[in-house]
Amino acid sequence: MFDLDPTPPTSFPQALQVDRLVKAVLDPFGLRANVKTSGATGLHLYLPIQCCYSNKQVRGFAQNFAALMIQRFPDLITPEWKIDRRTGKVRIGFTQNVAGKTLASVCNMRPTEGALVSCPLVW
Repeated sequence: MFDLDPTPPTSFPQALQVDRLVKAVLDPFGLRANVKTSGATGLHLYLPIQCCYSNKQVRGFAQNFAALMIQRFPDLITPEWKIDRRTGKVRIGFTQNVAGKTLASVCNMRPTEGALVSCPLVW
């Protein structure tokens, strides 16, 4: 799972741009991620895997893939957790890839003003 979180002045269009960049990197390997809105300001990408990998292996892959994307697109993507250190970029998060973390499920209303919804998208 990857969390694409835009930070002002970037917004949803930049998250979509990063989403397409991630897809372009995954496609040549036959890896097909599923995408949905986060229900807030960004997107969530899910890469289906077989059940033979450990949590450590999955998180390691996600961390390495995020690092690759940051290296390729440093003007657009950041790993920064602190909002004030990622201004103007889209954070690619991988830290949800650990046992016990919660995620916004598909078609889930978020507890936000306007009751935004996390919903699946098509490429």
